[in-house]
This record gives sequence, C-alpha cells and structure tokens, in this order.
Amino acid sequence: MRNERRAIFALLAAGRIDVRQAERLLAVLAAEREAAWMIGGGAAMAAMAMAGAAASALLHLPRGVLMHLAGHVVSVLGLGMGGWR
Repeated sequence: MRNERRAIFALLAAGRIDVRQAERLLAVLAAEREAAWMIGGGAAMAAMAMAGAAASALLHLPRGVLMHLAGHVVSVLGLGMGGWR
C-alpha cells in the first residue's frame, strides 16, 4: 500500500492529477485496506473455529473408538460362548 500512496503523491507532485483526484485515490486505497483487514479477520476467525471443532472432535474420538471396539469384543465373546443374538 505504501507504494500506491507514493505513486499517488508522485502523480500529484508532477501535476498529472489534482488534489481532489489524489484524495479520491487515497480514499479508495483506505477502503481497500479496510476490506482486506475485514476479510483477513473473518478468515482468521473461521480458521480458529475450525481448529476448535477439530480439537473437540479429536478429544471425543478415543472414547468413540473405544466404544466401537468394545462392541466388537462383546460380539466376538458372545459368538465364542454359544452366540448372543
């Protein structure tokens, strides 16, 4: 953004644009910078939310896996003992 501002001031100093045009261009640069910050902030918040959801899922994964394995163990033991139905 600094290079763009320098270019605007250089155009103003060279007389290629007037003060009003320079002000408009600087306002556009400020709006673009604000939009970029908003998009970046939104992306960061979304990434943090996704990381939190992933961490929560990982914390619950071992219990779910253990319950699933326990179900298989019970099935195998039941079949070995004459079969539970």
